[in-house]
Amino acid sequence: MLPPYETDVSLGIILGPPDVCALGLPDEVAVRLHNELFNRGLITSKDIKGRAQEVFAAIQAAYRVDTAAVLSLYE
Repeated sequence: MLPPYETDVSLGIILGPPDVCALGLPDEVAVRLHNELFNRGLITSKDIKGRAQEVFAAIQAAYRVDTAAVLSLYE
């Protein structure tokens, strides 16, 4: 039996941004990036056309927590 997301794909139902696992990010960062892309409405290739700055902002937001964690080490 196929996982639910694979059956949805075969039906052409878009549930969210592409899978970011191929980027090799740590799981926590990958989840945050996926959520940031979704929250910004960056779901399809059509959505990202001319919105490279928003994609960059999503990446920055995904790493923001890690930055805060590093800065807290100095306190």
